[in-house]
Amino acid sequence: RSGEQTKAAYLYSKVFDLCPRYRLEAYKSFKFFKAEEEAVIALCKNNHEKAVYYTIMAYYTELPDTMYINKIYQLEPKSTELEVLLCREISKIEYKLQSIYGSEAEIAGNVLYTAEIINAASLLKQRIAQIADAGNTANPAIWNMALAYMGYLQNDVKTADFYMSKINPDMLNMKLNNQYNVLKVLVEIIRTDRITATTEVAIIPYIKKMRAAFDYKKGILQEEDLYDESQKNHQFADRAYATLMTEILSRAYASQGDNVKALICMSAGESDASFYPYTYYDGDFLNSTTFRIMDKSVKIDDLRAILQFVSNPRTTEFDNFICNHTGIEIPSLVELIGTKFIRMNDFGNAVSILMINPENRKDDIGDYIDSNPFGDTISETHSKTSADTVVYTKLSFARRMFELENLLKSDPANAASYYYQLANAYYNISYNGNSWAIVQYNRSSGEVYGIDKNSIINDYYTAKKSLDYFLRAKNSSEDKEFKARCTMLAAKAYQLQTLSFREYWSDKPLMQEEYFVNNPYFESLYKDYRKTALYKQAIGQCTYLKDFVANYKKR
Repeated sequence: RSGEQTKAAYLYSKVFDLCPRYRLEAYKSFKFFKAEEEAVIALCKNNHEKAVYYTIMAYYTELPDTMYINKIYQLEPKSTELEVLLCREISKIEYKLQSIYGSEAEIAGNVLYTAEIINAASLLKQRIAQIADAGNTANPAIWNMALAYMGYLQNDVKTADFYMSKINPDMLNMKLNNQYNVLKVLVEIIRTDRITATTEVAIIPYIKKMRAAFDYKKGILQEEDLYDESQKNHQFADRAYATLMTEILSRAYASQGDNVKALICMSAGESDASFYPYTYYDGDFLNSTTFRIMDKSVKIDDLRAILQFVSNPRTTEFDNFICNHTGIEIPSLVELIGTKFIRMNDFGNAVSILMINPENRKDDIGDYIDSNPFGDTISETHSKTSADTVVYTKLSFARRMFELENLLKSDPANAASYYYQLANAYYNISYNGNSWAIVQYNRSSGEVYGIDKNSIINDYYTAKKSLDYFLRAKNSSEDKEFKARCTMLAAKAYQLQTLSFREYWSDKPLMQEEYFVNNPYFESLYKDYRKTALYKQAIGQCTYLKDFVANYKKR
């Protein structure tokens, strides 16, 4: 307010240094002052105060630049702020370096940009080496570790090995020891083109050390208030193990086409993630990222390979470790494979795999799993009805569907009944059906928009097979009441093909209004079956049919 901006900048640097509680506020306020660097430095009483001022200035530097690191090092070489600034400088070029080495197109299209980043990395590496060789910092190991990491970023194994050899891991605290172990794993991964059995032998000692540190910290976390801000450093201190497994090893295996170990490692990294605060993962495998990927993206053959891998005896220390620490639950994996077979209407294979775990899991979704998938109510409901007299599991459902399919071939005289039961089942395991949980693990009201038309589960959203089977049942019978019921239920299945979200699938979408105005099955029900008892029941329960008939009479 007095206009003494130089003095204000100096005083805020003092607050930044001496008042940790207000450090962030001091840092944010600092940028509003237009003070000359020489003038502020003139007010500083010693080298420490000058170093603090340069530290703040360094934090405001966006582009790679070692100028302030140099100034701080000259004034106060053992300042711990240097370690933070070191990590920050590496972070500035880290992503760009990884992009360059991972994309030939970027190199071809951005030659100047590429040269600039590589040059910045070279200058930073050179300055870090000078400081590391002097050995005059608060923690020289960090500087050697930084050089080793720079070598990793540039795929320079020789440089990484050289600087890692300068570090004595026995002299590191737990946090730095974790970083050391991560680096050892990273360097071994890039030593060859792919992870081999030799690589696994080389990295397993470091992974086991990280797991031991993780277990130690997990024990602390279990005894603490996870949401107490004073415990934040403890809470997040040991994510290194989880990151190593989920981000580094999992991706490395995936990049070389080994989906089995990729997913086992991912699950091993997140299996204890519920001990971290501010996470949505509650420790249940079915709520994990690994399971969601398996559910949406992984083929049955890979899931079967995972099942075999985790179920059978392992022959190596590495394989034994990842299987012992994975969060993959065999019963849930068996159920997922069976579920995928049901989605494909391959009920024989579904029965075979689900028989491994006959008491297959029921989700906590209440009435949904208890609804009768063979029920034939006219009204649309996910609540229990009088038809829900039998409780089905995925296994008993698949077994009944397999039986009905075989009866169609062996007992054609009763085909109408079998088609009808199958049609009801296919509808009820669709998006609108009462037993959607047989084929899906969750359901939301907005998921129907933008559905992939090539998805293997697209019939879940369209119920085309249900519609087809209702019409087959109708055409296989001479009973007029039965034909009327098949027609009404066909109209209900037809609804899923006329919702407005079909515009994602067709150049000429059927809009939802067509369900009420031009529904061919409502028209047939009115013209051919309006004297049946079923029609009288339907017109009293279905307002869509009632509106259709009212409009139809006006034509």
